[in-house]
Amino acid sequence: LLDCREPADFAAGHVRGAVNIGLQGRFAEWAGDVLSPQRDIVLVGDPAAATEAKLRLARVGYDRVVGQLADSAAVFSANPEVVEASSRLTAAQLATVIDQRSDVQLIDLRDSAEAQGRVLPGARLVPLAALTESLDDLDRAAPVVVYCASGYRSSIAASVLAAAGFTDVSDLRGGFAAWESACAR
Repeated sequence: LLDCREPADFAAGHVRGAVNIGLQGRFAEWAGDVLSPQRDIVLVGDPAAATEAKLRLARVGYDRVVGQLADSAAVFSANPEVVEASSRLTAAQLATVIDQRSDVQLIDLRDSAEAQGRVLPGARLVPLAALTESLDDLDRAAPVVVYCASGYRSSIAASVLAAAGFTDVSDLRGGFAAWESACAR
């Protein structure tokens, strides 16, 4: 399942196991980073956006879109057992988690040039493009918090981790920019 809604909408409620890549911005590139072109894709989100999503996916070799969940609100309402919300933390909430949990795994999804050595203390750089290949390097029993520059890629990464069976996953709302802003006060 590929949920093409924006991160806040996805976080509020989505089908368990869905991967979230909002249709805005670099949609096709990010899909190429985290999805397998050998797997069938069922789209979730605005049916009017399905044509655009299919076209953009096909441009990068993802031509196995086999369906569209036509009325996600009705499906969510009729099947609450398959719906879950995502954890999105503010910078202040993340600071509390870091203070209280020594086992939290902080994953910075930016590449090293983008991060320029400015990362959260204890964070590990794992660019989004390398995340699916790095899953075995993470402790599935420990909490994971992912972040990027603005919070968009971290929503993708959090959904990928949850779909891969990680049970305690959060992303930093607003990304590193929100963290820096909160720390400057």
